Amino acid sequence: MNDFALLGLLIIAIGIGFFLGLRAAKKNLAGAAFAPGKSYFQGLNYLLNEQPDKAVEEFVSALDVNTDTLETHLALGKLMRKQGQVDRAIRIHQNLLARPVLELKDQHQVHLELARDFMTAGLLDRAEVLLQEVIGESTDLRSIAQRSLLDIYQDESEWQDAINVAQALLQSRFMKANVEHKRNLQRMVAHFYCELAEDCMHSENLIGARQYLDRAVAADKTVYRVALLSAANDNAQGRHKQVIKVLSRLELQDPAWFWMCLPALQEAYERQDAERGFEIFSRHLRSHIENHDAPRVAMYLVDQFIARSEDEPICKNPFCRGILYQ
Repeated sequence: MNDFALLGLLIIAIGIGFFLGLRAAKKNLAGAAFAPGKSYFQGLNYLLNEQPDKAVEEFVSALDVNTDTLETHLALGKLMRKQGQVDRAIRIHQNLLARPVLELKDQHQVHLELARDFMTAGLLDRAEVLLQEVIGESTDLRSIAQRSLLDIYQDESEWQDAINVAQALLQSRFMKANVEHKRNLQRMVAHFYCELAEDCMHSENLIGARQYLDRAVAADKTVYRVALLSAANDNAQGRHKQVIKVLSRLELQDPAWFWMCLPALQEAYERQDAERGFEIFSRHLRSHIENHDAPRVAMYLVDQFIARSEDEPICKNPFCRGILYQ
């Protein structure tokens, strides 16, 4: 355990000692003698002797579980999780849930922390169950649990489930009050729809892919990936003129990213005109290079000339020579 973790554990130990001392003072006022128990002092001894694992066990046993001490227990669990001691964090949080004294809102907080333990341990199914419970029962923690559940669905490539959770989050007061967070989440939804569209395209379901891409545009039309997938989908359906039109419009809107469109644009030109398609495509790119600082576009065009060069050296080609020496 590193120095930062030891410091955190020391701070928690001081907090535990303060609470126990406060409780002792209250009981003394009532005429009862009380002092922090043996477990607490044993925990301090372990901590001073750099045995933090044993110290945690003693501190947990020294401190009762109730609403007042819940945050201290949760802090211990978080500290263990951050240090990679997930099994210990899980035990701390499960120990809390085994106590019937916690109020329902406190149980929800513990469920959320235990779900995070399970996520860290890779036990995503168990984490999902707990998060769904928090979402269904706690209005205060619902948005936090939804964001964690969204992470799980992304990790598992469950794109439709991720979309459902994200759309629910977009209706929350937090998102409505935070424009930048809302924009980022809308962008994520567009990418989720792109994932579904790609799955459809791989199975040659081009109509289904188009439906998902239309939904991606509705979520965030500025996502460049949507345009690229739309171009690939249109090319597959023989809509080459539409591809050239759309990608040429994107070129004007954002020339810095035009290089990403080149394979789809080249395919559209060449499939639209088998004889002169590449010549027209190369003129299009030459015009772009002359009007913009576009080294990636130039490199792409040179590479295509090299791939087509069979009998003559590449630099004898006037298009390529102009690019290399301009």
